Amino acid sequence: MNIVRFIRSSRTALLLVTVACASQPDQVRARPDRAPAVTLVQITRAVNLGQQIQSGLPVDYRLRIVNSFDYAIRLRWVEMESVGDSGAYSLERVRHRFDRLIPAKSSDAIEFRAWVRPLQVDSRGDTSTPVALRGTAQFDSEAGKTRRNFVARGQ
Repeated sequence: MNIVRFIRSSRTALLLVTVACASQPDQVRARPDRAPAVTLVQITRAVNLGQQIQSGLPVDYRLRIVNSFDYAIRLRWVEMESVGDSGAYSLERVRHRFDRLIPAKSSDAIEFRAWVRPLQVDSRGDTSTPVALRGTAQFDSEAGKTRRNFVARGQ
């Protein structure tokens, strides 16, 4: 019986430690010396043109990068997609390649376009329901390659 109690209490302790660790912020991502800060903003709306468009609708985004390093970094690519099919539009995973140098201790903003598929249209024919977006940006530098994951809300 004591062994059974020990196993049960060990499982409980292990579960509590796992939950506690999972609820703590990711220390590696939170450290500014590990990856640059990345923010994504949707700058145009997915405008309903009143017709079926097979290729989708164009939406422009602005990616802001803050380089807090003492050395320059180079943005190589950004990959992003919408999360689920519950917003105004769906964005299939897309990768945009860049060769943008961001000097040490500075920031830069990069605009790019992606084609989306409208999902929800309101009574006026507009697409305005919030969209959850997630992505990854990859950088090269003298310290090696690094990636930064980001999330954003579109529309």
